[in-house]
Amino acid sequence: MVVKDGERPRGGTELYIGEGDRDKVDYIKQRISFDDLTASAQSELEYVLKAIVDEEEERFVEFFNNATPVTPRRHAFEFLPGVGTKMRDRLIDERESEEFESYEDINDRLSSMRDVQKLITDRVLNELRGDAKKRLFT
Repeated sequence: MVVKDGERPRGGTELYIGEGDRDKVDYIKQRISFDDLTASAQSELEYVLKAIVDEEEERFVEFFNNATPVTPRRHAFEFLPGVGTKMRDRLIDERESEEFESYEDINDRLSSMRDVQKLITDRVLNELRGDAKKRLFT
């Protein structure tokens, strides 16, 4: 990305890069991969993603309430790190009895599941690194 003259955003600053008027970004030069990031940016990425996952709780909880199979043999839940068929079935059973309301609700109702925010953050990192065959969030 190329920033406008006189702009110098700091690390962690949210920048709008979509269509229309952009405050600080002049134009997008090219898409980059995880490997194109500097070592500093790569090490900072997990912390930035965690903040985004925390901020976008409603969006990610909605994923847990609406996820469906993505292939004839695998459900979207099974693409999350550490989620196999037993946990998939428990997630589906729990959401069928009552939709999830928050990360805390998911963690409370599925006590054997790891920290949901960490699980989502790890999945997004895998997708950005190019380690995931299917994309759920990126």
